[in-house]
Parts: sequence; C-alpha cells; structure tokens
Amino acid sequence: GFFAGAYSPTRSDVINYVTVSTLGNAIDFGNLGAANGGPTGFSDSTRGWIAGGNIYPTITNVMEYVTMASSGNAVDGGDLITATGARPGSVANSIRGIVAGGSTPGQVKTIVHHTIQTTGIVQDFGDLTEVKSGVAGVMSPTRGVFAGGRQPSTIDTIEYVTIASTGNAVLFGELSLDDRGNMGGASNTVRGLYGGGRTPTDLTHIEYITMATLGDAVDFGDLTQSNMDGDVGAVSNSTRVVIGGGFSDEIGYVEIASLGNTTQFGKFTVQTTANQDPACFSNGHGGLG
Repeated sequence: GFFAGAYSPTRSDVINYVTVSTLGNAIDFGNLGAANGGPTGFSDSTRGWIAGGNIYPTITNVMEYVTMASSGNAVDGGDLITATGARPGSVANSIRGIVAGGSTPGQVKTIVHHTIQTTGIVQDFGDLTEVKSGVAGVMSPTRGVFAGGRQPSTIDTIEYVTIASTGNAVLFGELSLDDRGNMGGASNTVRGLYGGGRTPTDLTHIEYITMATLGDAVDFGDLTQSNMDGDVGAVSNSTRVVIGGGFSDEIGYVEIASLGNTTQFGKFTVQTTANQDPACFSNGHGGLG
C-alpha cells in the first residue's frame, strides 16, 4: 500500500509504502516529480497512479505512475482534464481508474477515466451529483462509491458509479455520523470504510458501507493513534485497511470484517511531522476482486 505526496505541513514529494498484511513502519519508495499536496491515487495490481494535486502555487493536472513491484521515482504519464485539479477522489478496478471532483480552486463535479496500463490524456466519464472536492472513494470490481466532500462547506452525500461504463453518478446514501471531507477511503470487494476527515473540526470516526447495496454508512469505530485525524489516507487488501497520516506520523489498521477502533501498525519514518492528504493506492484493493 502506497502513500504519495502530502501537505506535511509544507508539500512533500515522498512516496512511502507499507506491506498491508504485516505490521511495521513505512518504507521510502521514491519521489514524485515535484512536491505535491492533495493528489489522488488509483491502481491495478502492478501500476499505481498519482493524479492532480497542488504543486505550489499551481493546481496541477499532471498524472505520474510507479511500478509497484520495484522502487523508484514516479514517471510522467499524461494529464487529467484540467477541470479536476486538487483533492479529487478516485476508484479503480483491474482495468480502469476513475477520478472525480476536485478544486480548480472552485469545486467541480467532473468525472474522468483512464486505462491504467496506458499513458496519455484521460477521457470524460460523466459528472458527480454535485460539485465538490475532498471526496473519498472505495470500490468493488464493479462499483466505485464516493463519499463526503467540500462545496466549500462539508457534506454527507454518498454516490456511486459503475466503473466499466460511463455516465453520471447516482445517489447511494449518506454518511451517518458527520458531514465531512478529506477522509481516507479503502475497501475489499464487500465493504468500504471511510475514516478521519474534517467538518472543519478534525475527526476520528470510521464509517462503513456494503457496496453491493444502497443505504447510509454505519459506525465502524475510531482512529485511536495520536493526532491521526483530519486529512488521512487509507490503503487495503482483502482483509485489512491501513490508515495513516493526518497531523501525525502514526499508522493504524482495522480488520474489515469486524467492527472496532484502529490498532497500531507503525509510523512514517521519512515524513515525520504530518502527512495530510496523500495519494493512496495498493495492489490488493477491493476493485481487483
């Protein structure tokens, strides 16, 4: 699982990774092309993409990728449609990555899609139900579900798309605990978890949805590591979600099939002051089946 870029509190170009099935500190993988705050990330089983963000003082539409089995710096692979920008959300299956919302600096509702094993310009997919940035995405192999965000006030909307098709997002339900944006989202094929975020007060709540159904999110537990709240990132395999960052170097985890609070996983050892709004992806997420 990868955490790339961040506000920390200045922007970072660091790419960290963890092995989700074990415990331990994050390891330095390489660097982005430039220090970037608020990008998003998506992946298949071999290639991970980092898209959009804020390369001070400019909101960027650059997309970079890494080959997850090796280590090294990210490679320029194309551009987002300019209207997406900073703090979008993303989902993916084994073929396609989808990027939704963002700030240019005004919030947008654009959704675009990209074939993960290619490079080049992304294509239009459709629109979210409303303009927003700071949305969090979780996914199964068929469905991508986006929750929360800012307009600039925080909202509780959950909406979904069918990844293999194109079209506008459809209402799924609502967050049940708080209106919030900038959450970390990760999933297996059945259940998606959203953690942290802001209202603008920094939050520690974790909520979950069952992705094959429609309905409101349900309370799962809380982030319990010190200062690990606010703009966290999350990665997953088929059984575990690992959540890290915010105003902290802490990393915690939960088991997806159960309910409960996070347990200590490790720490970020390269970027140690704060790790807000990283781009996150893994080679074992719910969209891969």
